[in-house]
Amino acid sequence: MTSFDELVAQATAAPFSGWDFAWLDARCRQVRLPWRYSAEVTSRHESFRADEVSRVLAPGGSFVTQQVDNHSDDDLYRLLGLEPPDVRDSWLPLATRQLTEAGLTVTKARSGQEIQYFSDIGTVVYYLRVVSWAIAGYSLDRFRPQLRAAFETKSLWPLPVRHRRFLVVARRTAQ
Repeated sequence: MTSFDELVAQATAAPFSGWDFAWLDARCRQVRLPWRYSAEVTSRHESFRADEVSRVLAPGGSFVTQQVDNHSDDDLYRLLGLEPPDVRDSWLPLATRQLTEAGLTVTKARSGQEIQYFSDIGTVVYYLRVVSWAIAGYSLDRFRPQLRAAFETKSLWPLPVRHRRFLVVARRTAQ
């Protein structure tokens, strides 16, 4: 069995560039979202201003976006012994309202979650290394005791981490 220190060393030494999660993907199992983003496709996790989308969208054009929703990293907060942020359940209603107020017609709005099963503590360390903004104040040194305790709790693994997302499709009238 690989030790805590060996798994952490592997995760901190693993290469990462761009948005390539291949190292993590090889060590996790995922239950995908209830939609296929590639079947819709335009903006994935990018911020947007509804008024600008409306301004630049051609008549009859569609805007498609998949966004990270609130509470996406609650499972990791709990793993680290932290309370998840106190925020509204979802910001999907805000996004659809902004698009409607900008003059677009929302034709699809769906919430969903994908579950990523982290195989061991190294996958958690790697994930938090490359998306450090996911947990406010996270550092490996600060949370090493909590991570070690999680490693030693064999019943946690594989660790299910729910990632909440939503999909919105909005259309501009053809005039």
